[in-house]
Amino acid sequence: MINELKCMYEAYIAKSLDVRKKAPLFAGILGLGSDPRKHPCHEEFYEAALAWTEKFVGSQPSVEVAMEAASYILEAPEPERERDAFWFLWVAVGNIRSLIPFLTNEDCKVLMDRFDQLYKKRDRMPVQAETYKMLKKAAK
Repeated sequence: MINELKCMYEAYIAKSLDVRKKAPLFAGILGLGSDPRKHPCHEEFYEAALAWTEKFVGSQPSVEVAMEAASYILEAPEPERERDAFWFLWVAVGNIRSLIPFLTNEDCKVLMDRFDQLYKKRDRMPVQAETYKMLKKAAK
């Protein structure tokens, strides 16, 4: 299932780059033209990520596989920070909350540390703040 996750993320990133590439130069600026940031591929990715998470949790993953998935989900947005895909990848970090029951206390601590390295506290939206809070509680 991890390969499915990675393929889904890679396909979404490629699609969002393609949408941006095909958009006119000033698309979306001042409300002109079709804004590539509002393309349906972003919402489709988010829905697919939710469905994957539900399916993954239903498979009762091992600690190791759950940690691999959580780490991937957490780290995927960072390389896309300057691209349109970043925001939906960033929101999808909230899917880690469903994986916490499959993680050890130490795994949760590792994810918290990585969270702090990658994303400043002031840049976190409520979903990331809640995810971090749940990791912190589980790390105790």
